[in-house]
Amino acid sequence: MLVYNAARCLKCGMVVESKYRHEAKTCGCSNKTTVDGGLHYQQFSGVDINLIQPISLHVWDDYETVREYGFVLKALKEGKLMVLRLKDIKTAWLDKAISWLMTNMPMKRTRVLVMLIREKQYRMELEA
Repeated sequence: MLVYNAARCLKCGMVVESKYRHEAKTCGCSNKTTVDGGLHYQQFSGVDINLIQPISLHVWDDYETVREYGFVLKALKEGKLMVLRLKDIKTAWLDKAISWLMTNMPMKRTRVLVMLIREKQYRMELEA
């Protein structure tokens, strides 16, 4: 399961990250390095594809890195979405989110649920 989808433009050095499906992000240089797909798929393009370095993380990669870049989306009352990096989630919110997902959507949002449970396990191991 993909938890981070980005690309580095080897011409200008910029890292572009796609967080949402069909969200194409492009660097500002003449190579126009683009990443698309959020956490649903990976698509890269640019003038010279040899100047694109894909950067991706999956849930099974080194967890210290996953929690640095992996994220979940939190719906705000204004209808906007807020990106929460795993490492920054407060424990109380983590517990409530896991409980809510297990009760209300046990067969859906598996990527989110897996990431939240893995973060909970990580924190419990640190406390032991």
